[in-house]
Amino acid sequence: MDTYSLIKLIHLLGFCYWLGGDIGVFYSSGFVVRDDLSREQRLMAGRIMLALDLIPRICMSITLTVAALLASQLKLALAPGELFILILLGPLWLALVLVLHFRHAAASGILVSVDKLLRWTVIGAILIYVANAWFADELAPPPWLLLKLLGFAVLVFLGLLIRAGFGGFAAGYAALLKDHPDALENAAMQSSLSRVRPLVLAIWTILIFEAYLGIAKPYW
Repeated sequence: MDTYSLIKLIHLLGFCYWLGGDIGVFYSSGFVVRDDLSREQRLMAGRIMLALDLIPRICMSITLTVAALLASQLKLALAPGELFILILLGPLWLALVLVLHFRHAAASGILVSVDKLLRWTVIGAILIYVANAWFADELAPPPWLLLKLLGFAVLVFLGLLIRAGFGGFAAGYAALLKDHPDALENAAMQSSLSRVRPLVLAIWTILIFEAYLGIAKPYW
């Protein structure tokens, strides 16, 4: 297997595990909020949910790096400095994801803030890059690639919105870890999950559209 095929395989696996893992997370979260189940059953569903949640986070953290390597193999317009930054981004973002997942109790609020800042920085950088490239010369990346970048920025943004809207679920799950949550906490968990459902469905839709762009590579 040559270098291009290997990178393309990793890119495709990233899409599959991101979408599949995210579906698993949302499906298992539905059992966590069910107050008709026992505490032990809900906690088991919660452990499954949290374990699965690591998979799409990993995929998201390395997507831009793998995409940059793939773009360089395809000889698409990418400055050496941009390639260096994107190659460096993946391992750093991945390390942050792993620390926050496996050492969440020990991770300080600073790391959570760094993660949030990183995501906003990625969104801003993509918007600036796409805006500049759109008005560049003929060496600019093709429109389908710019659209894929915009799609990734939207995915990161939706993730931030989901995190912001998941407060009730997080508080209810914390109560579940200590004891049986009361009716208000159960209601908050269910409401929180219902509130983010459209955002989750939007993520799945965009991921599928991103896959289409990568396969079809339409030139408008």
